[in-house]
Amino acid sequence: MDSRLASDEPFQFAPDELHKANISGGAHEVRLPDSHADPVLLGVAGRPGISLVEYFRTSVSWGGFPGFAFYSGDLPKSLEGLTARPLF
Repeated sequence: MDSRLASDEPFQFAPDELHKANISGGAHEVRLPDSHADPVLLGVAGRPGISLVEYFRTSVSWGGFPGFAFYSGDLPKSLEGLTARPLF
């Protein structure tokens, strides 16, 4: 096994919501190695315990902007045609 993956430190694979908004933030992380085909993500705001596949589904269903799931106002017109539940 690659010793770089056998660590107590989670693997950072994507910037979190704050970092994507040019605010000092963190990262979405996963613990490796993981024996599950669909590991739980760490550091996803408002979605504790979300799995990698479910996060992808949520992201795709909101046109790549999963934070809009928490938005109470009207969706921007540019997102209206992009929101759909994926078939995976």
